[in-house]
Amino acid sequence: MLLQSFFPLFLLIYEFCAYMSNDMYLPALISIEQDFATTTNLVQTSIVVWYAGLALPQLYAGALSDRFGRRIVLLWGGTVFFLSTVGCALSTHIYFFLLCRFLEGAGICSMLVSGYSAVHESFDDAKAIRIIAWMSCITVLAPMFGPLMGSYLLEFSGWRSIFWSISISSAAAIAALFFIMPETNQSPCHKQKPDIYLKLLSNRQFVMSSLTLGLLIAVMIAWMTASPFLLMQEEHLSAMEFGWAQVPIFAAYGISTRLVGFLHEHYGSKILLKSGFSIIFFAGLYLTAGNYLAFDSMHRFIVPLAIYASGFGLLSAPLNRIVFTSTNEKKGTVTAMFYLIEMGTACLITSGLSLISFYHLVVCLILCSSLSLFLSQYKRLRTGDPHNIKA
Repeated sequence: MLLQSFFPLFLLIYEFCAYMSNDMYLPALISIEQDFATTTNLVQTSIVVWYAGLALPQLYAGALSDRFGRRIVLLWGGTVFFLSTVGCALSTHIYFFLLCRFLEGAGICSMLVSGYSAVHESFDDAKAIRIIAWMSCITVLAPMFGPLMGSYLLEFSGWRSIFWSISISSAAAIAALFFIMPETNQSPCHKQKPDIYLKLLSNRQFVMSSLTLGLLIAVMIAWMTASPFLLMQEEHLSAMEFGWAQVPIFAAYGISTRLVGFLHEHYGSKILLKSGFSIIFFAGLYLTAGNYLAFDSMHRFIVPLAIYASGFGLLSAPLNRIVFTSTNEKKGTVTAMFYLIEMGTACLITSGLSLISFYHLVVCLILCSSLSLFLSQYKRLRTGDPHNIKA
């Protein structure tokens, strides 16, 4: 029982390794392109397929977790993540690298479904909320410090060392979880009703809110995909300078997410939705101006994306809460369908970077997400939140 109390700690370490697998190697994209003698589009696709792996198996991971238990699904998924990360380090061809990147994402999706469910089932409300808050911080810390840490490894030992370091760290965390993670699903569901997904897809509030979050996240994915080439090739930043350039953007996101609780407590979810809506719309105008007025890299990319990230940080928590309070279906299934819609939308749109420039794609995404947010939350934006949704 004492050992099981360390379960959240090693889950946090595993989650950190999982997200770092998509953030530490960003400065190495150009080196990977040169090593594999391939195209920029294919190297950029390695980010998109990671998110696709994260999204597509969600429905199966949720059903398997409900049927066989949280522990076995998370551990098998962790094994897939470890082996595929080793595969990335050993890759000698871009297509094998892309396959391993997809499997990395597929392994991580088991952690999202089983790990978060196990936390909710293991602890009371107060402790679960504290643990989830720490887990949410990981999603900010990884993109903020990942490129910087990756640039150090890239400078001294090459891009393959990035994946070796992640594989070793994740193996230690997964091994610890094997010994201490409890099984929290005490009432396994042996039959999954097929119509539950149709019910969710017919829920307008659920679908629109999930799509809106997908559009908002697509901007951040597009930036991560394009930024190494925009900053390192076009603006001639070094790998170290590129790593530092990411910090203001994700620091802005982290700070705004820390303000959500205070703003919601004093002003309610209406102010969060209105403020976030206004900020991301202004960021789109700034980004457009920077493109046509030829600002320097700081004002052309970093400042507008930092502004956008702060608005996204205000919107993320209340929109997530709206998604989960819009239906009474089992939360494991809701989580799986939510991630499928959210990340599936983001991946599908971000793949358009091979067809349209970063500027035009992101400006279109900001306009579409603003419109989607306005249409899906019109009643709350106008009259406030009658249900007092908590972020």
